[in-house]
Amino acid sequence: AEKLEFPPEVTLEEGMRDSLRGCVRQWFANQAAAFDGRDIEGVHQMRVALRRLRSALHFFRDFIPDPPLDEFRDRSK
Repeated sequence: AEKLEFPPEVTLEEGMRDSLRGCVRQWFANQAAAFDGRDIEGVHQMRVALRRLRSALHFFRDFIPDPPLDEFRDRSK
């Protein structure tokens, strides 16, 4: 996972976008290794990416009005 750093002038939208993009990039960067099955680190990193995504969605929940996010949260557990 990449370390996210936000300048003081970052907007809510930019922070949310960069946070969610980082989670998705981590997911896809490890997808091939996880599906291959020979490297358990790929599976672990996909789980970490999912936990990070769920945390980011929880953090930004008041700014994302889409009800399907509740369903995603429940299914991703």
